[in-house]
Amino acid sequence: GFIEYVPADQLDHFLNESAQLGIDDIRVYPPSDRDVRFVIKYIEPYVGNEEALGLDISFEEGRRTAALAARDTGLPHLTPRILLVQDDSKTPGFLLLRPYYAPDAQIDTVEQRRAAFKGWVYAPFIGARTLENLTPSQNQAYSFSVYDGEATEPDMLIFDSSADEQKTHTSFFTTQSQLEIYGRTWTIKWESLPEFEAAKRSNGYIFVMVFGLLLTGLLYALLQNLSQRQKTVEQIVRRKTLDLEAQKVQNESILNNPLLA
Repeated sequence: GFIEYVPADQLDHFLNESAQLGIDDIRVYPPSDRDVRFVIKYIEPYVGNEEALGLDISFEEGRRTAALAARDTGLPHLTPRILLVQDDSKTPGFLLLRPYYAPDAQIDTVEQRRAAFKGWVYAPFIGARTLENLTPSQNQAYSFSVYDGEATEPDMLIFDSSADEQKTHTSFFTTQSQLEIYGRTWTIKWESLPEFEAAKRSNGYIFVMVFGLLLTGLLYALLQNLSQRQKTVEQIVRRKTLDLEAQKVQNESILNNPLLA
């Protein structure tokens, strides 16, 4: 999707322009007295994401902080753990935000980036859909959980792979690691399951080696997954933006043509 940077005194202009582009049903919410709104203008696919259209993501401090950090650094940033408005199950997720600047603008300094800034290309992720089934051994040899932050606090849980019957199991082997990813620190905890323990309990050194390789592969898979999705979303938004700009020019041409007025 695309989030537009809208000064409060230009909100009416934003709504009129959106209507000219065929976005008739956009409604900016929640109410806010901030000087600038961060409004979701486009989202693809629209079906299933209707609730997100028009959302001002600056209403919540975590989203706002990540968005401003992306704008000022020119780098993609993740939000803290959130609940997506379009997710009826209200399971934890996060947004990946990439800043978008005016084409050909100089963006070498923070001041230049702010002056050229237009908004954010973004992708919403639901933790359970993004992180499940990363490796064949997941939930057979081990389970793993991902937390937003530097500790395994229950209220910061993004994803837990373990099935209900596995949650009561006391693991013989556990390990955890911290991962710096797009401006956030995630804590990942792995716990062995009975099938793995039965096979590896007799040889601890082999366990350490195998588990270390699994850990490394899992982190690599996660980073590749997020990076590839970000690139795909950016390509879609660029194509949609060009289509909408062409439509806008065509609409203005018709309105300004006295023969058609």
